[in-house]
Amino acid sequence: MRTSHGLPCARELARYVLGSIPLDTIHMFSRRLSFSDQGLSEFEVSIIEEMEAISKRFKELDVCGKVTLKSKLWKISYCQTLILSKEYCSI
Repeated sequence: MRTSHGLPCARELARYVLGSIPLDTIHMFSRRLSFSDQGLSEFEVSIIEEMEAISKRFKELDVCGKVTLKSKLWKISYCQTLILSKEYCSI
């Protein structure tokens, strides 16, 4: 953790169980992190453009391509609701 994230490892943190962790043990980058949502709760995620592109692509495909694309979309859409093997559900 120290080398990859600049954070103390569990052994180092164990020394501070009863007190607070000194700020100088934390890398400067992690000290400046902010955990406020900064308006992210108002951000809307949409897939409208992607679905329109898929629909357009679907119309351009031949029958074999349509069957293949439809099976991929089926896996994405229904994999979590059906009891299937992990191998089948991997995308």
